[in-house]
Amino acid sequence: MSATRVLCAHWVALGITAITAALFFIDYFVLGGNLPGYGLVAYPGIVWLRMFSEEIDFWPKFLLLMLGQYLAYFAATFVLLCMRSRLKKPLGK
Repeated sequence: MSATRVLCAHWVALGITAITAALFFIDYFVLGGNLPGYGLVAYPGIVWLRMFSEEIDFWPKFLLLMLGQYLAYFAATFVLLCMRSRLKKPLGK
């Protein structure tokens, strides 16, 4: 059962990270930083980036953003799936 949760959390996190990457390129290269809602979707990655210096080159910084996205959404999905399975069990068992 735990392997199913890990696999599900992996695919959810990977999907959200891919969406964030697409939104990042639209926001950065097409709209010049004016995409509404981008900061909300990319918030976990932005928080992750704040731990590092601003003097990092573009591509390593982008990879850190995506890593932060993946880790945050993986952890959140895994925890929610674990909580869901705990709540499905009857009390006392």
